Amino acid sequence: MKGLLVLISTLFLSSSVFGAGFLDHVDGEPYRWNGTITYHVDNDSLGDISHAAAKTLVGDSLATWENISIATIDFQEGSDLAVNIAGPGQANLDDCTQGNWDDYIYVDESGAPRTADSVNDSIVIFDSDGSIIDCLLGVGNSLNVLGLASPGNLDDETMTITNGLILINGRNASSANADRIQATITHETGHLLNLAHTQLNHEEAFDDDSDNDYVIPTMFPYLPDDFDELNTPEADDEFSLAYLYPASSYADMGMIQGSIRRRNGDGVRGVSVYCRDTSNSLVNAVSWISDFVEAGEGEYWCGNLTSGNYQVEIEPIFLAINYFDPYPPFVVEEFYSGDVEGADPATDLSKYDGANLEEPDEVRTSIAVAAGETVSDIDIVLNEDGRLRSGQAVTGTSKGFFPSMEYFIKVPEGASGIRFDLVAEDNNVDLDLLVKCAPEFSLPFMSTVPSLVTSSGDSQQAEFSSTSLQGTEQIVIEGESLSACTYHILIPNFSSEFLPSDGILRANYISGSSANFELTATVLGADPRLNIVQGPGTLQDGGTGEILVASRTFRAFDDDIELEDVSFTDSGPGDLSTVSSVQLYLDADEDGSYEGENDRLLASSTVDASTRKVVFEDLNRFIEENETETYLLTYTVSEASSSASLGVLFAILMLGMLLTFRTPLRRGVGVLLLFCVLGVGSCGSSSRTFEPDILEGDVTVTGMTFGSNVSVCVNNAESVSEYFQCR
Repeated sequence: MKGLLVLISTLFLSSSVFGAGFLDHVDGEPYRWNGTITYHVDNDSLGDISHAAAKTLVGDSLATWENISIATIDFQEGSDLAVNIAGPGQANLDDCTQGNWDDYIYVDESGAPRTADSVNDSIVIFDSDGSIIDCLLGVGNSLNVLGLASPGNLDDETMTITNGLILINGRNASSANADRIQATITHETGHLLNLAHTQLNHEEAFDDDSDNDYVIPTMFPYLPDDFDELNTPEADDEFSLAYLYPASSYADMGMIQGSIRRRNGDGVRGVSVYCRDTSNSLVNAVSWISDFVEAGEGEYWCGNLTSGNYQVEIEPIFLAINYFDPYPPFVVEEFYSGDVEGADPATDLSKYDGANLEEPDEVRTSIAVAAGETVSDIDIVLNEDGRLRSGQAVTGTSKGFFPSMEYFIKVPEGASGIRFDLVAEDNNVDLDLLVKCAPEFSLPFMSTVPSLVTSSGDSQQAEFSSTSLQGTEQIVIEGESLSACTYHILIPNFSSEFLPSDGILRANYISGSSANFELTATVLGADPRLNIVQGPGTLQDGGTGEILVASRTFRAFDDDIELEDVSFTDSGPGDLSTVSSVQLYLDADEDGSYEGENDRLLASSTVDASTRKVVFEDLNRFIEENETETYLLTYTVSEASSSASLGVLFAILMLGMLLTFRTPLRRGVGVLLLFCVLGVGSCGSSSRTFEPDILEGDVTVTGMTFGSNVSVCVNNAESVSEYFQCR
């Protein structure tokens, strides 16, 4: 794409995002228009376009949105404004108080342009010479910014928009480029309606091929080569409008709902989500931004779906020309992969590349959607391709300015320091090492996200940086500078061929020659371990049905630990052949009961009678540093077990009584007690029929920072000295 001209929505608006959705909101609840939108047009011409012709362009653009069948919106043209709204003129930009423009438009405390209190209805301003835009955005912006728009006044009590504004730059407007002006007005009308930008189909927008510009949504922030294509809203635009102003027919469309989460279950805000019909992936496609409604769960919705099979994919936001709070994270691009969806890249093989090629071993799970149906719980867990293990070197590539991903490693509370070592394959390539505590880095393409590296070598995002002119860098963090947090690492290629003169990185810096490197992060002074101790709950001596036979509490120290497999070995006298099944529960509230609201069954298994072992594999339980999880083990026991136990006990008692009658009283009592001890442990407190314990080597774990270098301490409390182990 050549000669990109930006379409501004609202200047530096903190709530602005880049996927189908809305601009102005309060904690995720959007403002909406209520009823007919009356508008008044400036009485000036628009550059070389006459006033009458400019009004026709406005009317046609508004009708484009009115004609979307799954939404309900209505515009009403009012009388023209009685005055011409004018800026100071290009010759007087040193004094922006000239002109009357600031009687109608101002910038609020968030940086958003709003209508003045004296304005009752919505207004369309023709900035004939571009000087209003220069006063609002800075001198020179009228050469690139085609227009801006915003809901003007907002009613917090009713969450409604009471008026709005559209401002169109006429500095270079003429009848020869009326199609460009038409596209600009159509786009800005979307912002008037409180619609946000989208970066859906950005590959097609930037490929210098006008033949595929028909797939670019109207709310894309940059004009394509074929301007007229923005005058035809795509499915993504229709979804945004129907979300705010649904018609009854919107209920007939399909929807996919899910969440974007991290390994530990936390929702992720600010990830661009796409749902694409596999039969027509560029046209039948919609987008959303995760956690748009700010519920903290990383939710997304893909609506306006026709019947078909859809794939869900994610990527980082990078076409943000407005602020996003918090800055959108640099995540790995991936697809929803169904049963193998997860954080581990060894099992979740879904990958995305610019050519959208599916590798032979890749998993991209399709979701069938029918008309009027909502398919829920299509959750994506962020793939951890960039996770580093302490002391283990990884190789990577920076193509153009940016690497293919960012890296990260968690430093536990018990660590004394961390060292990062970067070695370039070619030491003449200038790779830089940037490190920061969480959250992730953001991609500052065409955006107001702080720059990674400026022309002076400073970083506005990184807390620590090593920026020599070579490809070998090292950073050591220790003492008061060290934090117990997840450190994120980015390795940009700072060679002069990729550095823009103004220090601001733009989209054309993502291509260029590749630079390979090796990166190692080493955490110092930590002692990662998993302690396993007796858990809460009253264990049952016997009985039938499902009985509680073991409770264990697992606690992680100096690392986040994934519990993969665990085995129990039963050393009790019970007849395991009568145990039909074994269950492992998560005791979420750690009260010794598996019937709580949040308790849940993790796995079922059976006992191997010959080895007396029960094995649970692929649990994949994530235990964060200094946190605990309690697991309860139950046996499902048949009647035979109870009868057999009672039979043994009855036989022992009868034999004891018989011997008692045949011996002196004192000696007989002693014999009875002796048989009680031999048979069931003691008459006052019998031994448990089942005694499953975790033995040394029966637990498989992986530390998120230390990998296999995690020790496991097991305390089954069989002696006083053992009781104090692992505490």
